[in-house]
Amino acid sequence: MTKLPTRRKKGFLTRLFSGFGGDGDSSIGLFGLWPFLPGAGYDYRSEAGLLWDNSIVLAGIGWIATTLPEAKLGVGPADGRDADPNHAAAQLIARPNRDYDGTSLWAGTVLSLVTDGNAYWRKVRSRSGQVTELWYVPHYRVEPVWPRDGSEFISGYAMRVDGRHVMLAKEDIVHLRHHVLDPMNERKGLSPIKAALREICTDNESATYTAALLRNSGVPGALISPDGAGDARDLVFEKRQREDLAALWKAKFTGEHRGEPLVAPVPMKVQPF
Repeated sequence: MTKLPTRRKKGFLTRLFSGFGGDGDSSIGLFGLWPFLPGAGYDYRSEAGLLWDNSIVLAGIGWIATTLPEAKLGVGPADGRDADPNHAAAQLIARPNRDYDGTSLWAGTVLSLVTDGNAYWRKVRSRSGQVTELWYVPHYRVEPVWPRDGSEFISGYAMRVDGRHVMLAKEDIVHLRHHVLDPMNERKGLSPIKAALREICTDNESATYTAALLRNSGVPGALISPDGAGDARDLVFEKRQREDLAALWKAKFTGEHRGEPLVAPVPMKVQPF
């Protein structure tokens, strides 16, 4: 593996539409070309943040990641007949490396496919060139590379490792992409969920607003106040009265006792919120 060539300074439009990095002979796809959704002047792509931090998105990812490994994996003809579950490739995917099993490999793959439309596995080879391990690489760390003259569709992959880019041969990366290709970079898949970023941002804002309201401005279910007439002592509840009324209200109107009648021990007014 070798480092990517040093970047040359380019104009904004050149960087925007032709990729970044490279020495003029290769191009690396961008991590999102245009920040705004149709009809929006707000950068929902940045505001949405990590899509898997949204509870609804993660619930969907979790369901797919749980059910996908239930399918029996085998190697054979494209029509699925006579697939061999004991094939070396199937066994490798079932146990891709020494640190986690195929379930974890597929879970990471599903997360990347759902949120980005692309998932990547890195192959580790023995000295003889045989693939001995597979490692999931998060999609935001990998980008396809291709010659600027278009002589190859993909010539390799740039992977970010410890703040720098290293080049990997395309034979050493398994690139799984969504079947809908990204029209801004047809070498990559397009995640349908990216069209729902406004809805994801709305859900995030709603959850944050509700949590902040409950945390900072808790609202009681009802306000109980004295309903005295004339005597000043009837206009204030004593501490013991307040505690007894609060306990009585909870006992009569919470849990399975909701809707029961109440006989007030003292004159009082009840104001619902």
